[in-house]
Amino acid sequence: MVSTALQVDRKRSLTSNLSYALNQFNQKGFLSSNGGSNRKIIVIVSDGKWREFDGIKTEVTLLQQSRIEVVGVVAGQDCSYDNFVRVLFDPSHVYYVAENDFTSLESFAGMTSYYECDDHIFIKQQ
Repeated sequence: MVSTALQVDRKRSLTSNLSYALNQFNQKGFLSSNGGSNRKIIVIVSDGKWREFDGIKTEVTLLQQSRIEVVGVVAGQDCSYDNFVRVLFDPSHVYYVAENDFTSLESFAGMTSYYECDDHIFIKQQ
């Protein structure tokens, strides 16, 4: 995934272009050659002050339609939690990091844990 993120065309814009990066992840980041058969999660870490709000919202919608989860970690001073909620459509996918308080990331860590159980767990044990 990191290699895909590094392939974003830097010449296209000198400013941050999150919608373009999300588009590249949707197009190339989760190919089977990149381990695309596993659970797919993109984590956006930002202050939420985006200039390209509509483009980001569109790309997040397309990612979600492709069964790619997108979560946000709101970090930085004077950040915009509301923008994250509006882009991700669900406040439970937004994790706010206050100054020196990372407790919200504990629930994020739990959300990213995945356990696969065998069918025998539904059989009553004697």
